[in-house]
Amino acid sequence: MVRSAHIEAGVIVAGLSEMRMDKRHNRTYGPGPGQTYWTGALRDGNDRGPDCPYFCPEGWTRMGLQVDRPERMQGWNLVYHGTSQHGAKGIIENGMRRSQCDNGKQGDGDTAYFTPCIEYAAHPRYARIVDSKDSKKMQVVLQCRVLPNAVQTPKYEATLLKDQRTVIDSRYDNQSMEWITEVGPDNIIVYGLMVRKAKDPSELPSSQWWTECHGVFGQGPYFC
Repeated sequence: MVRSAHIEAGVIVAGLSEMRMDKRHNRTYGPGPGQTYWTGALRDGNDRGPDCPYFCPEGWTRMGLQVDRPERMQGWNLVYHGTSQHGAKGIIENGMRRSQCDNGKQGDGDTAYFTPCIEYAAHPRYARIVDSKDSKKMQVVLQCRVLPNAVQTPKYEATLLKDQRTVIDSRYDNQSMEWITEVGPDNIIVYGLMVRKAKDPSELPSSQWWTECHGVFGQGPYFC
């Protein structure tokens, strides 16, 4: 599974210059042999911004991406952006551009949506589910840092949910699940391509909240 996920990630970014890859930061997250794992918020001396504790993205594999002047990331918020395979490659090649989301929320200027919670970014409304080469399903999410001053206020509730009392991830507050952020190379750094493979992502324990979403976003056929 570990090797397979890294191969799939490599296929997504095939054709990109090797200069964009940083294999030193490839990781597979989980408690298994050779994997990276921790419990609670990671405390390693790195500043990942205000209100952004870094919890282990268990079940995901990361392909590291090159970052110009990585020292800039100190103090920047760690967030995630769910997308399609095609969208991920375009963002890695050309940078994050303005995106629209049919949730009734609109930021000022050129903005994109992020979340501090990878499980929220993994909803198939954002991280499209596709078939992989081994009869499993695959999703991709981008791991990013955003300049705190570029995050607009207020932050928004989990607009996919019918009822905000539904627990997405008990480590995060639903009331500040969606962040609208001004796009641009001075505001956003994409530094990891996250890949998850599963027989059926909708059956994972971390995905059970999907059935509590509005309309088609909570219907099984939409997942796959």
